[in-house]
Amino acid sequence: MDRLKKVIEDELKNLDVDERNLLRKTALSTINKLIDIVGNRMENFERSILDTTIQKNENIYIGSLMIPKKDLYLYEVTYSPILNSDLEENDLKKVLTDEKEEKILKRVFINLGLEKLIKLENKILTGTVFCGNREYTLKLRLDFEKEYLEKMRLLYDIFCLNTMKWKTYNIPYIRKMFKLIIEEYDPELIRELKGGEEVFIDKGELAPYWVEDYIILWNIKEESASSDGLIKPTINKIHYEHTVVFENVSKVYLCPHSDNKIYTVAKTIDNSMKIVTDESRSIKWTFWSILPIEIKDYSRLKYMFFDNKVENNFINQIKMENDLRIRNKGEIYRILNSYKDVRKYLKLENIIITSEEKECELLYEINDFIIDEFKLKGKKAYMYFEFIPLIKDEFTNDILSFIISDLQLYFPEYECKGIIKN
Repeated sequence: MDRLKKVIEDELKNLDVDERNLLRKTALSTINKLIDIVGNRMENFERSILDTTIQKNENIYIGSLMIPKKDLYLYEVTYSPILNSDLEENDLKKVLTDEKEEKILKRVFINLGLEKLIKLENKILTGTVFCGNREYTLKLRLDFEKEYLEKMRLLYDIFCLNTMKWKTYNIPYIRKMFKLIIEEYDPELIRELKGGEEVFIDKGELAPYWVEDYIILWNIKEESASSDGLIKPTINKIHYEHTVVFENVSKVYLCPHSDNKIYTVAKTIDNSMKIVTDESRSIKWTFWSILPIEIKDYSRLKYMFFDNKVENNFINQIKMENDLRIRNKGEIYRILNSYKDVRKYLKLENIIITSEEKECELLYEINDFIIDEFKLKGKKAYMYFEFIPLIKDEFTNDILSFIISDLQLYFPEYECKGIIKN
């Protein structure tokens, strides 16, 4: 090797200018090709590891946006309303003549922070209707709309049924939605109503934050389908296997059935879903399709787009999909920086573990429906996350609630709390 090295050095000394330029160009070309080859091999290496450690269809994320009802057609390819009832036009006469005990006039979005929203629960407002040359007064009550949270619980049940790893959702809008309930009215009003009358609401100090005729969308669509073909008994002759065929089953997930216990759900390579239950008759099943989040510029919307999507890189996918234990602050920073909304709103300053209670932010637990039987009972330590706010608005505490709820899943032995430093 020494002799070969000496020969190369001697030859390089004798090169003229043109030969040196040719050598330089050849060397650069060779190095660029080597970089491409190494890069491709590294990418294939990472892909092969991901294919063996991460289940297919595991990268499922929920995105949400709030838009005017009239603009739904612009987004309905990928998005649909969380509550289909948001599309209904509630007419006062229809509401009052309905047999339902709770007479809901409409849903409204109130764009305030969490502390102020809590104080609005059961707030009484006054509404006025002009009908038949008379003025009628309605007593209205604001009540937090819990139907959205029930939908989130159903989403969690679907994740469990289809054996998918749960991901904390990030939909702040649903915590600011109220239903306006008619508490008192003149019975004579029903006889006078013709339909289509407008109710004028005295919003008072809420007027600047009061938003009507908007709907919350997410990238989930619901469909129904019955079992296809023969319903076969299983080997033990006790349960039955139902088959439902789809054009593409990869992003389709079965919903729990209210009348039948579901034992197993499995997808096949021929785009069908096998459902094992104790029912031998054909059943109409409900499915949710969780579509990929559309890559689009939402900056022109009045209300921003939120999601729980994890930044797509090799380390994040390996660690977050396989429940690897978090062992240092660096990994906590990695989790925080994986979410675009958290990066935009908050910067982690410090982490404190103590048995003493400290003053912290008023937050809500997003994953309150998860029963963790392995949480330590009795007295536990607190883990406080101190943040510097990069943006301070009506959604700051919602984003903090999201990340603290997510971190709580990683640290069940602690009670996680959030602190915003001024």
